[in-house]
Amino acid sequence: MSMTFKDVKPSAVAIEFGKPRLKCECCKRVDRPLHIGISQAEWLKAANAVGWRHVTHEAFDFDSVCPSCVAELAADVKEAV
Repeated sequence: MSMTFKDVKPSAVAIEFGKPRLKCECCKRVDRPLHIGISQAEWLKAANAVGWRHVTHEAFDFDSVCPSCVAELAADVKEAV
């Protein structure tokens, strides 16, 4: 089972009500900044720093996955090895 974890791409960050947001394609969690005035680029940098990832597998290709789901997916990969 081959799975890759990469930084989230800018295309995964949506603008909603004037704020950037990310939605986990695995658990559907949505994260938005608490402060107004954060740019899409700043939000993307922060999201990558806390563990949001683009996850690719033979069965799926998720553009944005939250840190909790990334940890679960990584654990599944370690179990399979």
